Amino acid sequence: MKRNLIICAMLAMASNVFAQKNKVVVPQQPLPAISLSDALKQYRFSDAELILNQEIANLRKKKLDTSDAENKLRAVNRAKSKMNVTEKITFIDSLVVTKSELIQNLRLSSESGKIDSYSAFYNMSDTTNCTIYLSELGDNLLYAKPDENGNPQLFRKSLVGNPMQVNNADWTASVALADEGLGEHGDVCQNYPFMMADGTTLYFAAKGEESLGGYDIYMTRYDAEEHLFLTPENIGMPFNSPANDYLYAVDEFYNIGFFVTDRNQPEGYVCIYTFIPNSSRKIYNAGELGEAKLSSLARLTSIADTWEDKALVNEALEKVNRLRNGGANSLLESNATIKFIVNNQYTYTSLDQFKSDAARQQAQWWFEGMKDLRRSEDELQKLRDKYHSLDAASRKSMEAQILQLENNVRVLITKLKTQEKEIRKLELQNT
Repeated sequence: MKRNLIICAMLAMASNVFAQKNKVVVPQQPLPAISLSDALKQYRFSDAELILNQEIANLRKKKLDTSDAENKLRAVNRAKSKMNVTEKITFIDSLVVTKSELIQNLRLSSESGKIDSYSAFYNMSDTTNCTIYLSELGDNLLYAKPDENGNPQLFRKSLVGNPMQVNNADWTASVALADEGLGEHGDVCQNYPFMMADGTTLYFAAKGEESLGGYDIYMTRYDAEEHLFLTPENIGMPFNSPANDYLYAVDEFYNIGFFVTDRNQPEGYVCIYTFIPNSSRKIYNAGELGEAKLSSLARLTSIADTWEDKALVNEALEKVNRLRNGGANSLLESNATIKFIVNNQYTYTSLDQFKSDAARQQAQWWFEGMKDLRRSEDELQKLRDKYHSLDAASRKSMEAQILQLENNVRVLITKLKTQEKEIRKLELQNT
């Protein structure tokens, strides 16, 4: 019996030695010689992934909390995925300013509404950098203000009185966008709102579960039937990054876009990028470009790398200079003659001046539409003047009429702008 036990022990020892000799040892992948912060700044997301996986493994060995590292890893994976579908955008200019100078250096035509700081608009102190967006007609306000924890959240309200004689009684009650669908997005902060001319498409910046890092820019649309905003979409790279990306706005009159970020900037500074918006989303071919080139375009290492049509860039730069120098920026002229601006050289005041038959035909509708718009604006102004002189009960009964007419004016302006672009396109083909 004793002999059998000895034999079994010897066999076990031999088996263990054999197993040790034949054990396949998988070497641990070496960590990159770069910090996590630098890996993110350089868009080396595969390296950042390795660093975070190792950090998580070390924390688990020590039985420490891994949630922060895991959240960072999810953000890195999102960034890696977003980089592979980077939008192909032509950037024409960039301007570095202090964050406090951002608003005064962001120039939009009057048709695009107004972006301002919460503190300047309400003439009160604000340390949270909240901003507001006021629509072209001055009748719809989107704004951010701090919640009980000091985090900015978005609100809206509408004006039913005369924009030239505004007081607190002229505005409807504030509505939290969190109560209209945006609360389900899970954002910690929401700020920097901008509404497109359609009155439906909203861009804003948020810190939340879907961010690549800090603030990211999102887009949503308002469903008028459901009275809710649709689930916001992260607009991706090159606009968003692991840094803070604050604001996205498009001047549809000039077809120029602006966005603001603090990537690659010293503390307290931001960069205002100017770009040409796409009529439909186009993305780079990641397979053709390779990871290094794609990373450079996503990071906006050089805006010159985005230039494919230098003439288009120069034309866009002229528009930007006109905006910065306070040039003519109004589509709706205030004098009696309706003007149609074809380009920087030609402005028409009659149908006879059009060279294209197709453009002339559509311009006839446009001129009539402009007359209708002026009549509607005059009627709206009269209602607002009357509203301002009424008592509270009478104002209440007139609100619906004013709001409906404001909506009609807004819809007509959108149609006229779309028609104007088509007329200009047809006419320029013949000049």
